[in-house]
Amino acid sequence: MSYEEEIVKYLATLQVGEILSRKQIIEGVHNLYGRNKSSIIPSDYCYNIVNYDIRAHDFEKGHPRLLEWIECGKYRYLGMNYPYTGIITHKGRIVGNWKNGTYFVNIDYQE
Repeated sequence: MSYEEEIVKYLATLQVGEILSRKQIIEGVHNLYGRNKSSIIPSDYCYNIVNYDIRAHDFEKGHPRLLEWIECGKYRYLGMNYPYTGIITHKGRIVGNWKNGTYFVNIDYQE
């Protein structure tokens, strides 16, 4: 099973709206599957933040979106295909947004 599948399976055991710390997510996946803790990056699975240039990323082919970043080290579980509405940030700058589960890239964004 890939690390993505392990993270998706672990998070699917949660209730929508449940809030977890980064540590809880990493420990949960590690304890269930023995996955190396450094390979578990919760922010890669967020609707509202990206860790790299959004133009280089295709949300439909990239990591599944499952979480909402609340603040440093804190996430809300929303699940796959959630009708999320909100902004997407990269290094604190708005790079796009979601509206009812559809994402839009801010074409004016420059790294």
